[in-house]
Amino acid sequence: MENLVDFPSTVQILLEHNYRSTGAILEVSAAIIAQDASRIPKTLQTQHAPGPIPCLQSFSSSYGEADFIAQEIKKLVADTGGMLEWKDFVVLLRYNSLSRTIESALQKQGIPNRVLAGHKFFERAEVKDVLSYLQVIDNPQFIPAFSRAVNIPSRGIGDKSISEILSRAASLNKSPLEVVEGIYEGRMADIKPSVKRKLKSFVEPVQELRTLANDGESPSSLIRRLLELIHYQAHLKKTQPDADSRWDNVQELITFARESEANGSCNQVLTKHDGDQEWDDQREDFDHAAFEEDGIVEVAGTDDAPSEPETPLRLFLQASMLSTDVQTQDGQASNNKVTISTCHTAKGLEWPVVFLPAVETGTFPSARAEDVEEERRLLYVACTRAQGLLYFSYANSRMVSGETKDQEISEFLRAVRTTKARLFSDLPPQLTREDRALLATVLHRPVPDEAGVARRRDEYHTLVQQAQQTRWNNHGSTSSYTNQSSYPPSYNDTAPTLDPSSSFQPTFASVRTMQFSAGPSSTAPRVPLSPSRPSVLNTVPTQMVSSKPHSAGRKPVSSQAPAPRPVSRQAPLTSFLEPSSSTLQPPGQTIIPPVTKVSVPPLSSATSNAESQPTIIPPKTNGVKRRLGMGGGTSGYSNKKYKPPT
Repeated sequence: MENLVDFPSTVQILLEHNYRSTGAILEVSAAIIAQDASRIPKTLQTQHAPGPIPCLQSFSSSYGEADFIAQEIKKLVADTGGMLEWKDFVVLLRYNSLSRTIESALQKQGIPNRVLAGHKFFERAEVKDVLSYLQVIDNPQFIPAFSRAVNIPSRGIGDKSISEILSRAASLNKSPLEVVEGIYEGRMADIKPSVKRKLKSFVEPVQELRTLANDGESPSSLIRRLLELIHYQAHLKKTQPDADSRWDNVQELITFARESEANGSCNQVLTKHDGDQEWDDQREDFDHAAFEEDGIVEVAGTDDAPSEPETPLRLFLQASMLSTDVQTQDGQASNNKVTISTCHTAKGLEWPVVFLPAVETGTFPSARAEDVEEERRLLYVACTRAQGLLYFSYANSRMVSGETKDQEISEFLRAVRTTKARLFSDLPPQLTREDRALLATVLHRPVPDEAGVARRRDEYHTLVQQAQQTRWNNHGSTSSYTNQSSYPPSYNDTAPTLDPSSSFQPTFASVRTMQFSAGPSSTAPRVPLSPSRPSVLNTVPTQMVSSKPHSAGRKPVSSQAPAPRPVSRQAPLTSFLEPSSSTLQPPGQTIIPPVTKVSVPPLSSATSNAESQPTIIPPKTNGVKRRLGMGGGTSGYSNKKYKPPT
């Protein structure tokens, strides 16, 4: 603006009227930007009442922070009687690498979400590059992974050469990896033009990593070694203009691997107890597909060959599959989803509710930023995207590149909180009738009917209580053996309860923190199962399985099966808290809410109006032993014991 000073008759016009946000949001935003001494002083004037005070909360970890955001979104949908929909919420991030924990928390709660102008974490190219190498090491038959990894970084191996490698592998009934190893080691004829020299930088890293994986090396160590062997960071800097952002995503993948290791998802922990050997032998051969089709399950004899053990790498790959948000085609077409976006991408846009997580030193301002004031202006832009409700949050510790580091609140917010603490609330807003009326005015929507609000609140709290009671009922019972979630223990934080006025105090625990004790006469396994091996008891009641199966041949166990009981934490709390405009009260019309019977659907049929997960039924094995874990097929990762969350 300095070049305008020399122009004669220059007139300064201040744009101080804001028609988007409530008064409380504008006051916080103005206090943040006012710290910029180089900025022309001006005030902001709003056309709306102050409204709820912006919330500023701290959490012990990023997992509690993400869980709070997911729970608060559901709570606000209920508290507004459906006036707010999923699409009215946005989570604004300084870096897109911060999205993984948010995506996981939303997925766990069954909340549909999208990444604005980008891809979800496990769909990003750099993440898929690294995973493709690990998939080739674990399952050399997986052609898509081989086709991607063999030329990352670029080795000058063209599509024609890759096609010839695949054709030769098919004709020799070998994996593509076996073919390229044979060519490189001189045991097979080379391809014209010669690719033997080009394969050196692919075959040698894969062979080294395969040896480490077979020796039980941790997935995070494998990823770090892979990045060194293929010089992946240099590849990103050479080929990508946003190399730093992509490298952050790779480091976040290492963080995910470390979390999986710490949570036990990558450790084989099947401890044997007296009397459990026969059950373990039969458990391996339980045919889920046959049971789901006709209600009859056949148990294999004990004279079959032992199963191939699952390595930490295979369990990590399975955990990454569980963390991938699988959506139906209809769900993909829906626009009613929570938005995840970077602050830069969100410029010029607006949402009724804005969450700003990770407002910490090193994030705001960025550790790589050269201009601190530009970072302050970016935070100001993010705050002013909110129309009605604004949430700030930060974690006292956060895992970065696989290492836990202490964090502090951003200096931008610390300065404001020190001088104007009244601008922030330590608790989430408890919306009143007046708050809902103000939101309706700001959003130009009908005021929600209070009877509809009360009904939705009751439904929400009932479902929360039922989910909590289900977890407590399953503590120490033989029916409580379920998949260990790859999601770390969460909500061990300073976050407030969902409803301070309620006597119900929710607590959160992971499978690793639960205490299990099976009775002496139980026919169920007395140890937790592997994360890749869902408990048979989640599908078959204990009385349907004999504790002494036949050692030879196959015998039908039962032809009837009751509906399985939902015990998995992966099941959404509700399938009918989907925001809807049906409870809104048009002017001059009174709506009498119907009586709603609240129930939690079985896990096998749990759906969401916003998203419905496809049911994956493994193919029948017809008595043939198949490779376990990630599978040995060429088209994907089939696993008769792996079931994605519904």
